[in-house]
Amino acid sequence: DDTTSSQRPDGLIEDTKLKHIYIIEVARTDDSPDSLLRAHVKKMCTYNSLLHALRRAFPQYVVKQQNYVIGIQGSINEQQWRQQLTELGMNSHQQDKTIQKCIAASIRGTHAVASSSEKQGNDG
Repeated sequence: DDTTSSQRPDGLIEDTKLKHIYIIEVARTDDSPDSLLRAHVKKMCTYNSLLHALRRAFPQYVVKQQNYVIGIQGSINEQQWRQQLTELGMNSHQQDKTIQKCIAASIRGTHAVASSSEKQGNDG
């Protein structure tokens, strides 16, 4: 339908061996636990129709959505991230490296925005 055809998740993973399809979504928000949860729920609601459309189109597959929500200072729901990364086949060491890289990237992004804003303020 029109709703699902216009949806563009950040990623789709098809595991043909295990017959799984994952909708991947990434979101940044502030670092409070409430904000992390709100961003997760918003992403679930946004892609709910796509999730159900994929389940109808591929009844032989297990279709799941994975949301990777990170705060601007690097906060995450670590239990949720590790559970999802385990589902993707990552071992503990791979999860550690992935989480560290994502947190570092989020902090770098926040620093870049803050530096740009500060520079613009000094130019005014």
